[in-house]
Amino acid sequence: MAYGIKVGGIPFGATEADVRKLFAPYGPIERVTILRNADGTSRGFGFVNFSETAKREVVQQSIDDLDKTTLFDKKLYIQPATGEERLYRADKTKAKIEGKPAGKVR
Repeated sequence: MAYGIKVGGIPFGATEADVRKLFAPYGPIERVTILRNADGTSRGFGFVNFSETAKREVVQQSIDDLDKTTLFDKKLYIQPATGEERLYRADKTKAKIEGKPAGKVR
């Protein structure tokens, strides 16, 4: 089972690579997504999805270690992502990339 983390407080100038670098010591990462507005600007939060080989305890340790730490002088708020939240966000992002209406993409 892959584990997802919701990351709030991401600085508007931060990239997916910046967030990936922060979480990389905790295990293999499948995807980092920063949610963006229609004009491409950051919404200030996103998701880190660890790969299937990541261990649950290590992912939890990343939450414990990095919650309320800072990235570019902005405090991060980190928590486990719910399954529905991860799926909805991934589908919505996929829809936006493919130019389809938001909602479930199959």
